[in-house]
Amino acid sequence: MITIDIWEDSEGLLIRIKDNGCGFDVSSVASAPAPEEAGSYMLGNRIALPNIEKRLELMYGMSNLLHTASIPGEGTTVTISLPYSQNGNSPA
Repeated sequence: MITIDIWEDSEGLLIRIKDNGCGFDVSSVASAPAPEEAGSYMLGNRIALPNIEKRLELMYGMSNLLHTASIPGEGTTVTISLPYSQNGNSPA
């Protein structure tokens, strides 16, 4: 099952995607090649999350906007933080 929650806080919009799938070792993503170095988007390269994290950093000029928690055999939770724009009215 996949659940998606979206809410606002004082800093911006938050999106949480959670599943009860097989999960994975988060350290295996940290050791994956950077998207621009991977050379291939074949299944198993584990570059999707680093790719999304890099895109968020490029779009918002900030790091640590994507947080991943996963337990092998139990599932994965990914939370994306989209900060408000400079005027504070809506996510940039």
